[in-house]
Amino acid sequence: SEPTELAASVIDVQNESCAVGNDGSITLEVNGGTPTYTYDWGPLGQTDSIAINLSEGLYTVTVTDDNNCEVILNQDIIAPTPPTINSMPDFALACNGDSDGTLTVDAVGSVNPISLYNWSTGNSGISLTTETNLSAGVYYVTIEDAIGCIAIDSAEVTEPDALEIANFVSNSPLCPGEDNGSIQVQITGGSGFYDIVWSNGNTDAVNIGLAAGDYSVTITDQINNCPAITG
Repeated sequence: SEPTELAASVIDVQNESCAVGNDGSITLEVNGGTPTYTYDWGPLGQTDSIAINLSEGLYTVTVTDDNNCEVILNQDIIAPTPPTINSMPDFALACNGDSDGTLTVDAVGSVNPISLYNWSTGNSGISLTTETNLSAGVYYVTIEDAIGCIAIDSAEVTEPDALEIANFVSNSPLCPGEDNGSIQVQITGGSGFYDIVWSNGNTDAVNIGLAAGDYSVTITDQINNCPAITG
């Protein structure tokens, strides 16, 4: 007579999770052969019919019965795919110092739905795909799906340089009572296109035909209508 053929099969596989990690398992069922059975899970060093604490990868087990008959099985442990962040465009503020920036994230979970949007501003929620009232800076969002897998992305809210009067270059009238003086204003920041209005009505960067006296200038960012500055 001879014993029945030694047979082993995988009856349960728990793949690795995102939330915990290294928590996969493989459960075997063995029949036939001559009990008792021993299990050798390769480099794992585990010797039970259930292999635990498994990460993503291919695992091999050798099952041996009391007569040293063997059967070998292979089984994959799969790690879930994290959510995918399709896009989160940067945002450009119109004026230096504004705080009306908006960032919107477009994401899809490997296992829907997305269960949490967690922003670096401290705001979080199930449907918080858009964060508003942002000043200049880099912001991060963490996406978590229904099984605890996460993805992280960042975007920047930018701002133009502050509109500033860098310098005045003035030339006084050559002689008393003359009106051949001039003042040139040098401007930095903003969009680079300015509305310039001098206190004497001139609208050029160089104010000419000036008699002795005090003059002021008001400058406005022409494109974005940022707050005017006066010097």
